[in-house]
Amino acid sequence: MKKIIFFDVDGTLLDHSVGMDSPSQKTIESIKKLEELGNYCVVATARSGLSEELSKLPFTGKILCNGAYIEYDKKELYNNYFSLEQLNNIISKTNEVNGAYIMGGQKDILISETNNPLIKVHEQIYGELKSEEKLPINEKINGVTALFHTKEEMYSVLEKLPNEWSYHIYEEPNIHVDIYLFGYSKGGAVKYLYEHLGIPYENTYDFGDGQNDLEMMELVKYSTAMGNSTDEIKNKAYAITDNVTDDGIYKALKKYNLI
Repeated sequence: MKKIIFFDVDGTLLDHSVGMDSPSQKTIESIKKLEELGNYCVVATARSGLSEELSKLPFTGKILCNGAYIEYDKKELYNNYFSLEQLNNIISKTNEVNGAYIMGGQKDILISETNNPLIKVHEQIYGELKSEEKLPINEKINGVTALFHTKEEMYSVLEKLPNEWSYHIYEEPNIHVDIYLFGYSKGGAVKYLYEHLGIPYENTYDFGDGQNDLEMMELVKYSTAMGNSTDEIKNKAYAITDNVTDDGIYKALKKYNLI
């Protein structure tokens, strides 16, 4: 019976904070081997798109923007995006406190301004953005990252935005919030996809390291926390592997006898 394996990106497949801008060779070989054996490999990330190098890996599915976009076999299954009015609301509230924003769609990443120091810090942590400065009139935006100088500014903006939206709040390593419309979460999207493909729960696996991976880990059978994960993630996981920089994915897949 085929297995399905979900992979987070930042802190799991790579880690820009320590200069690891691409997956290790053993991780690349492992994913290719999984596919050769007839399994499904799916990337599940808060990102709105994949880098050129990640796009070369044989992922049969993509869960992007923490579940706001789901794709399988290059076919769109779900696309939950903001209206222009909703985006303008986020922009105006963020501008009131001199914050910055990054808007992600399937074609473009759109930012408030290229040289904004908040965006420069974000890029140092999460990687350089291939972006444009423009109001996203023709783009379907699935997720918005709003960046702030202080926690007080961030929470003051959140108080003015709709309660029914989904918010992933980060007070470190930089102060920002990822904003999505209500719909599939990252975990909900994972469950939707393996059920859509007819994969039983007993054959589901994932790898993650961060707060937004918690629900995903609760909805698969074999959840694996990277060694660089937070304690909360490690306590929830079925198993713990080594750090992303020490080929944790490869080692766990070997222990699971998947490769």
